Parts: sequence; C-alpha cells; structure tokens
Amino acid sequence: MGVALKLRIWRMLFASVVACVLVEQARALLLSRADAIEAIRAAQGQLRAAQFEMRSQGPESGSGAPTEEEGTKTFFARGLLAAGAVPRFKVHCETEGVIYVVDGADGQEKPVWTAWKVDGSFDGNQGMALEYGPGKDGKPTLGKILNDQPLHVQTPLLNRKLEQTLYFYGGKGLTTFLDEIPPELPPWEVLPPEDPDILRIWHPDPKAALNDEFEEWSFVLLLDMSRGTNIVRRERWSNYGEPNAFLCNVTEDVVLTRFDDVWLPVSQQYKTCHLDATGQRMVSTVTLTSTFQWSAVNEPISADTFRIDFPPGCFIEDDVRGMSYRAGVTAHEHLQQVEQAVAELETMRARDRSREEGASSSTSSSGLNVVPRVDQAERRHHHRYIGFAVAVCLVLLAGALAIRGSRRRCREHHARQE
Repeated sequence: MGVALKLRIWRMLFASVVACVLVEQARALLLSRADAIEAIRAAQGQLRAAQFEMRSQGPESGSGAPTEEEGTKTFFARGLLAAGAVPRFKVHCETEGVIYVVDGADGQEKPVWTAWKVDGSFDGNQGMALEYGPGKDGKPTLGKILNDQPLHVQTPLLNRKLEQTLYFYGGKGLTTFLDEIPPELPPWEVLPPEDPDILRIWHPDPKAALNDEFEEWSFVLLLDMSRGTNIVRRERWSNYGEPNAFLCNVTEDVVLTRFDDVWLPVSQQYKTCHLDATGQRMVSTVTLTSTFQWSAVNEPISADTFRIDFPPGCFIEDDVRGMSYRAGVTAHEHLQQVEQAVAELETMRARDRSREEGASSSTSSSGLNVVPRVDQAERRHHHRYIGFAVAVCLVLLAGALAIRGSRRRCREHHARQE
C-alpha cells in the first residue's frame, strides 16, 4: 500500500471522527421544545411596554428595486405596544407614494400619487379601527369595533413588519403564536444549531389549516440568545426539507439596540429571493427597508390608552353588537330614531288613506267632486313629517354607501399591498 493511499485513508478516518464529534456537540446543544419555549418566554417578559415609530420604503410591487415604470411607496406607523401573552397596542398608520396605473384613454402608464391612513387598537379583548378618506388630509369616514385584532385586516404591511419582532410575532408574541398552531398541522421544531448562540426554529404556516394552497409554506426563525433571544433572521420556504425546497423571501440584516435589559430591533431588510439568469445560483434583492425608533420603554401605560375615540357623526360598524350606527348616538337611540321614522311614515300613510276614503264618500253621496279641506297648519305638519322621514332615509342610505365605498377602497389597498 502506497504512502499516498495511506494518507488518504487516514484523512478520511479523521474527517469521520470530527464529523461524529460535531454531531454529538450539536445534539448536546439542541434544546428541547420545552426548554426553547421557556427561553423565549423569559426573553419576552423583559419588555412590558414601549412607544415606537416605524418607517418602511420600497417599490410598489415588492418585486425588487423600483424601476422607471414602477412607483415607490413609503409607510409610516407610530403607536404604543404593551407586550405579554396577549399583546395590546394602539397605532396610527400612513402609506403614501407614487404608483403607475394604466390610463384607460390611451393605454399608457401614468404616475398617480396615492395616500391612505388608518388607526387600529386592541385592548386585549376588543379591536377597534378608524379609516380615513382618500388623500393625505382625508377625514375619518368609517369606524369599526371588532371581535379580534384589526392589524391583520386593516394594516397588513404594518403587521408583516412588526411580526418580525419577538414580542409581536404574528400579532401575538412568539410563544403564544407557537402554542396556537392548529393541531392538524405539523408541530413546530427546534432545528440543529449552526451557532451556539443562535436558536433555530421551524414552524408551518398556520394559514395551511384554512387553505390547502399554503401547505407547502413554512418558516425558519433564527433567534440570537445572546441578545434577548430576538429574531435576527426569518426565512419563508416552499417545501422546506424536500429536494425541491425553495427559499422565497427572507428578513435579515437586523440591527438591535439595548434599553437596559431589553433588546429591540432598529432596522431590518426584507428581501425576495430568486434564481439568477443561469438558474443555478440563488440571489436576493432588497425590496423593503424598515427602521424603528423606540421610546418610553417599560414605562406604565393606562388601559384606557388602547381605545380609539370615534369623532361625532362617524359611521360605525359594530361587529360585537351586530349593528351599525353613528358616533355620538347610542345604538338604542339610533334604533329609536329609525323606529320613530317608520312609525311616522305609517301614520302619514294612514292619514292619506283616510282622506281618500273621505273624498270618495263625499263624491258618492252628493254626486259632486268634493275635495276635503286641509288647513294650512295641517299641511305644514304633513310636509314636516315627510321631510323628516326623507332626511332619515337619506342618512341611512349615505351610511350604507359610505360602508360600501370604504370596503371597496380597503380591498383595493390591500390588493396593492399584497
């Protein structure tokens, strides 16, 4: 046996021994699910409350750096966050920028400036939202009282950025999110470590429990245990662990800062992933850069803060009570007004029928076409009730049209965000 062959065999044996040692070390470092969840829960408990401002900027389509044919959007949010098993929050969100739309007249794309605003809050039990009219100076148009958190419905972009944080992951905080993964889906897992300070977790997309189209999607989280167990990378995969696995997008380049014992993110980048022109190498493109500013960390916040005061006259959709009404008028008063208007309409109809019957009776008894006399006071009284009834009907119609228009604008906005 030649010397070269002996050296090659010894190298292979040495490599095998080293590999075995590394595997055993990885197993020793691999936390159990119970240990991992306790480490995350302890880290989440460091933050009780904070104020924040967040800004994000990226292309309208989210497919890469904006081109000459594509607009750029800026997103801004400010608010309060009280962390815990059920996070509470109150936020104000604004989106504005230039998008390109096709002109129906000549078929050419033209720049259009757009702006949109919304408020959202959740006090731990009940959600509230306030939508504004179009434009930067749009006035409040529609309020909502919800049985759930409004961020998922009203402000998807804010939710996608805040959910990268440990304390608000999925709108719930990471421990609650993992505990509430539907039982029909595969359970979340602790993955073998690649760095002793980094905890790696895999979890399925909970939407797969509602729609089969999401079965192939899952996420891998990297949490830095040396810096408050914060999420420093989030990967979205298609068919993770399979031969055809594909990394779709990633949030990374997370910069953290420390407030006493609390670590919080101050910037992060969201990137879409795709294959290069050769189809062999995975590359990523920055599509959204987000920055955070934090203040009043762990300062007490009153429970009344997590509510929205609807302006007087604003139309309200109340999902909790299953009714709609205007702010400044109680639901009971609103129903009373509607019932009163209906009753007055019925009274006027009955009076008109009585007059017609009286006129018919006079004509048949005398053979002459006699019209009953209606004095001026009664005519004014009659016209006043007609005007009141018409006004009530117009108010109800305007409210219905406002709801319909607001829903349409909300759907269009969410379609552009997605």
